[in-house]
Amino acid sequence: MRTPISASFYGSIRNKHYVVRKLKAIDSVGRTIGDHKSDLSKATIKWFRRLGAISVAVVLGSLVWASTRVQPEIEFLPMEDLSKDVRSK
Repeated sequence: MRTPISASFYGSIRNKHYVVRKLKAIDSVGRTIGDHKSDLSKATIKWFRRLGAISVAVVLGSLVWASTRVQPEIEFLPMEDLSKDVRSK
């Protein structure tokens, strides 16, 4: 006989407590990062700033690289005789 979905999906009671403990640990780390005066928060902010600077450098570098790869297409249009007045046509 198949077990009910709640028992097979969530596992045993011991596993539920394990998951709750891990979630509480993750929550406490999140709260520590959220405290602007903690060392972990300062390190996280520094890490995100470095990541932002690297991403800006990558974007600017890719724009410069892409601009050097494109050859401009110059198309010359035929010019009529400029000594004549074109408004009379």
